[in-house]
Amino acid sequence: MRKLFIAVLVVLAGCGFRLRGTAEILQFTSETREKEILSLTGAGRVREFRLRYRVGFRLHDGKGNDYVPQSTLELTRDVTFNDAEVLAKETEEQLLFRDMQGDMVQQIMRRLSAAQKPKA
Repeated sequence: MRKLFIAVLVVLAGCGFRLRGTAEILQFTSETREKEILSLTGAGRVREFRLRYRVGFRLHDGKGNDYVPQSTLELTRDVTFNDAEVLAKETEEQLLFRDMQGDMVQQIMRRLSAAQKPKA
């Protein structure tokens, strides 16, 4: 989660993102990576996996008012698997998770840019 947090901060700082001059707190509440079997071959070997990346967050003012209430975003990617290419597939999985993390940063940025001032 630390890498995601740093990536979001770098992007926010780089684009000059501010919410109306107040002290906002971006709080990440969860980050999970999952790998589930999608399909098997006739011999019972794994043919496909689904990679799932989920992040929970909220943006608040520290006084209990939410700019963005608790939200969870989820990304998935399906990847084929071959026992003969285990190392290559592990590397592909790592790259896919890294790409998903970049996509997640962009989605969070879109949510933050649409944030409205909390109603007191």
